[in-house]
Amino acid sequence: MKKLINFLMIILAIIVISVFYKCNNSTKNVVAHVEFKSPFKDVSVNPDSTVIDPQKKAEIKTKKGSKFSIPENAFVFDDGSIVKEPVNVKIREFNNSAEILISGIPMKCDSAGQEFNFESAGMFEINGNCNGKEVFLATGKSIDVNLVSTDNGNYDFYLLNEESGKWEKKINAASLPKKQNLATDSIAKVDNAKIDKKDMPLKLVEPKKIDKSKSILDFDVNLKNFPEINVYNGVVWQYSDNKKYLDPDKNKAIFSTTWENFELKPLDDSTEYLLTLSSQNKSFTTSVVPVLNEKNFKKALKIFKKNMAEYNQQMAQLQEEVNRQTKENFVLRTFAINEMGIYNWDRLYKEPQVLAVNADFKFDKLALNNFNDITIFFITDNGRTVVTLPKSTWGRFAFNPEKENKILAVLPANKIAYFSSSDFKSLNTDNLKNTGSYTFVLKVAEKKIVSSENLNDILLSI
Repeated sequence: MKKLINFLMIILAIIVISVFYKCNNSTKNVVAHVEFKSPFKDVSVNPDSTVIDPQKKAEIKTKKGSKFSIPENAFVFDDGSIVKEPVNVKIREFNNSAEILISGIPMKCDSAGQEFNFESAGMFEINGNCNGKEVFLATGKSIDVNLVSTDNGNYDFYLLNEESGKWEKKINAASLPKKQNLATDSIAKVDNAKIDKKDMPLKLVEPKKIDKSKSILDFDVNLKNFPEINVYNGVVWQYSDNKKYLDPDKNKAIFSTTWENFELKPLDDSTEYLLTLSSQNKSFTTSVVPVLNEKNFKKALKIFKKNMAEYNQQMAQLQEEVNRQTKENFVLRTFAINEMGIYNWDRLYKEPQVLAVNADFKFDKLALNNFNDITIFFITDNGRTVVTLPKSTWGRFAFNPEKENKILAVLPANKIAYFSSSDFKSLNTDNLKNTGSYTFVLKVAEKKIVSSENLNDILLSI
């Protein structure tokens, strides 16, 4: 009997320890996510993908200029264990109507029992994985975000519940103090944006041949510290002819002096390097350039030309993005998030000055009776509001004639048709008020949609 009691006590102890362990290791519930499909086949908004060391602080800057600051040990697996191996962080931003439309993410919200469309000032998705396994933000950890936003007005902050497909409000715009920098939401204008030096691609130093009329300065330099010349073989050094510095050939004593140390560092915005030789009692400073013999020069020149083509292409892309941010009058919203997912700065789209019509839709080059494979979108408020128009809503279609309005239909095979902003402006609103109905004839575009950039260019042009 005593042995049985002891056995039962051991079993009870194991159960207590097991429960205690589970309670003290925070787990993350893995839920089935609602799948959001693009209306276009094989077209999506590509993410910025960055691999980071989760045990160190990391700052990710997206191509659009947003910044995500991640603390060390921020990620855990679904069982609560800390992630220690590299994490692939993927971020997608949806800043324009093309990206919102392609995302397939719902842009509606229930408020007081009534369904409203969203007007968005910036939406993004952030997730991560380690070796293909989903990771989560650990309890007590948060990611600081500087998000490029399309408008500086008052917007609520929402997180999409990916299990239900519904938006949940996280920050109420009415609760935000005005004209104050906040941990939750502070806004700064992106004005005359410039390319961040940290984002600039590597630009190699143009190779030069050895000048046989000059002395060669050959010393052991660790070129790993100079990536702009590290790809070249057989690098030696010669005087740069910069008259601000001494010419080694006019100071022959330096060649017979035993130098104990040397320091080499790039001169700012130049292909020259400052060389300082020093010993206990003297020093010599001059300006030098890397040079190569004939054989190494030819190889280096090919490498340089390829690098310059890539450099110019990447710089053009960076400058294009900077120009876009300045032109579109973007702002930065600063806040923090404590879980991965899809977030949106939104306000409910309420337009009191609307003209309501019983709408029908046709296409100038296409006869269709079946609209099952066609999705129609109404785009307004400078592209910040994208409204899906199922056939059941056509009888109560409404728009503000004073706003910039567009209609886009997604047709089979990634084709589109549109009713442009100029088409809206040419409507006879008095006649619409009298008749109460209108058939919108959409123009079918010749080209197919192949990317979000492609669609955005078209939407900006119509």
